[in-house]
Amino acid sequence: MAASSARCIARWLSSGLPGLRSTCALLQSFRHADIAALRICWIRSYVKGGNLGCWRHRRGVTLNRVPDLLNMSSEYQRKWRRRRARVDALVEHDSSSKSEGSVEPVMEGEGNPLTVGSTHDEFHPVGGCSSSIGTAAGYISGDTEEENNYETDSSETESEQLDETSQPTAETPSLHKDLASWATATNQTHKTLNELLHVLRRHGYTIPKDARSLLGTPGVPVQNKCNGQYIYYGIERYLIEHFSKETLPGQAELCFNVDGVPLFKSRKMCFWPILGQIQNCQPFIVALYYGSSKPDSVEEFLRDFLEELQQLIQNGVSFQNLVHTVTVKAIICDAQARSFLKCIKSHSSLHGCERCVAVAQTIEGRVVYLTKGPAEERRDEIFNRAGYSDHQKKISPLARAGILCVKQFPLDYMHLVCYGAMKRLLTYLWRGPDICRLSKAQRQQVEKNISQLKGALPAEFSRQPRSMKELNRWTATELRQFMLYTGPLILKDVLPDDQYHHFLCLSVGMSILLDEADGKRESYLGFAQNILEHFVDNSVDFYGPTFPTYNIHSIKHLSDDAANFRSSLNHISCFPFEKHLQAIKKMARSGKQPLMQVTKRLAERQCTETHASQSQMTTKITAKMPNNCVFLMDNAVGFIREERNNGTLSIDVFRETDCDSVFEKPCNSKLFNIMFVGSDLTVAKRMLTNRGSVYRKAVCLPYKQGYAIFPQLHKPE
Repeated sequence: MAASSARCIARWLSSGLPGLRSTCALLQSFRHADIAALRICWIRSYVKGGNLGCWRHRRGVTLNRVPDLLNMSSEYQRKWRRRRARVDALVEHDSSSKSEGSVEPVMEGEGNPLTVGSTHDEFHPVGGCSSSIGTAAGYISGDTEEENNYETDSSETESEQLDETSQPTAETPSLHKDLASWATATNQTHKTLNELLHVLRRHGYTIPKDARSLLGTPGVPVQNKCNGQYIYYGIERYLIEHFSKETLPGQAELCFNVDGVPLFKSRKMCFWPILGQIQNCQPFIVALYYGSSKPDSVEEFLRDFLEELQQLIQNGVSFQNLVHTVTVKAIICDAQARSFLKCIKSHSSLHGCERCVAVAQTIEGRVVYLTKGPAEERRDEIFNRAGYSDHQKKISPLARAGILCVKQFPLDYMHLVCYGAMKRLLTYLWRGPDICRLSKAQRQQVEKNISQLKGALPAEFSRQPRSMKELNRWTATELRQFMLYTGPLILKDVLPDDQYHHFLCLSVGMSILLDEADGKRESYLGFAQNILEHFVDNSVDFYGPTFPTYNIHSIKHLSDDAANFRSSLNHISCFPFEKHLQAIKKMARSGKQPLMQVTKRLAERQCTETHASQSQMTTKITAKMPNNCVFLMDNAVGFIREERNNGTLSIDVFRETDCDSVFEKPCNSKLFNIMFVGSDLTVAKRMLTNRGSVYRKAVCLPYKQGYAIFPQLHKPE
């Protein structure tokens, strides 16, 4: 690459289009020594005080996102000078090679392979053309002395990357493939990518002129359906990819999700995708609808989906002479989507409960369930023939396809308990009726308790506890955090004892249903059912007659789902689908034909193979707080003090019998591994063990003169 080429790309990088992460990813895609000139020019353009300041203010970037280019030790400056000397040596070497008659780059379009110098790395060209890319010396040689005297205020990270890429490798990947992967991984627009391609082509690289050619962007066959636009992607294509690494016949147990996601604040246009998921895998998109509201015909919306699904259930998936079976585990949606798919009345109607025939009533304009005790359960055989006339509108196409619309539609705890019950309870405590609203002194105590827990949550939590004043902005993960971990500590000694124990019924009951240990969960299902029913039936006494709405009432039926699916509620929740919905929303970069935009982005990811195997987030266990607390196989609490190079852990162990309980009602907290470790408690023993002895990670929160320990019941957020 000539020096002018490096400067052109550096100016393009400095124009404010790509961010720092995207820029670094792009630079990594150039694995030839000639990119040293580009890296030098780019570093210099950002390091200079004026450019760095202007760029930072223009892009609105805070200081903590700007690379630490100026804080360098004297030791680092010595390293930088040594690397700078290497660049000077390359320049001198190139000057001598030019005097011997080195060949200049041949521009694309003459029909000849690109050759620079006598040494080259193989380059996999576009469209089958043969081409070569030269070495660093030929490209850096055009730099003037002034251009090579770049600023030394550069980060150590950048200098190390420069050193690593300054030598060509034996197996240099295709620039075409690297650029395509970079563009899809960093979500670059076609406009940005076209400008980069124009710069590279001007300096001799044989690459496509247009981003659509580079990324393999296809045409999009959009249908007009259900008063909107619709496209069907299919299920089998994903299953074949999933089974491609299997050597024995397998089984795919599928969960599906349908939900609406608004795209714009100023317009009512929205997506309604059908998503699928195999357990412990990333969700995939089956179909996508775009319109001003939900599809106006559930039969038309589900037609393609049900036709393919029935065929897969009957015949399985054939791949490499193996037949893999396909079953439907559950269809997981929020209440609004369930009423749409099942063709039933809204959850806000008097006969809205999906699991029992309890009838609601209207009090102060709110539909509430005041009936205590169990009610007659709904059954699939009656539902399939539309026997619940006061609950059903018509027979659902899902029921005709053989899907059980009662048992195979679990109640999603993310919407029902987190956004529903937990948020309602906290709202009533903070600004509800007089019967339950906290006093000013109590609210101040709650805020103080929250502030003491900030920074104490381990890495698996996406957010630390924040003020109740921002309750309207709390996400579902924050509401779950309060319900399972921080709430029992924050509300203790704030609420009256009987009201605090009432809250603990919800907290402990959900802890049981979310436990991944099948044996323990199933043995305490009856207890969970009893305390959750107690929470629902007695909620009127603490929060008034307007409190037990549909979400509160439906908590009674959650233990039925845990028993029916024989799994933790974590495996039948909307949490993974909700995250994927937001990723789909981000694929629509503007309001012009968003359905086509999403389809093209999906095709580009498939073409560049960046979607294939996304890494699963793992539990982080270290020797530092707050990620060093674990439960061992015998339920003892362990604090990791050292992690050795061979993977051995040095752990301080506290016996369960030596620890105290955090609460006594509705049960002794130690029964579910919730315990208090005082600061004066003596370590029972220090042991050397490996990670196989760790039963699960624990959440260790400061509490009084010690720590409250909770079992971690969720995966990394």
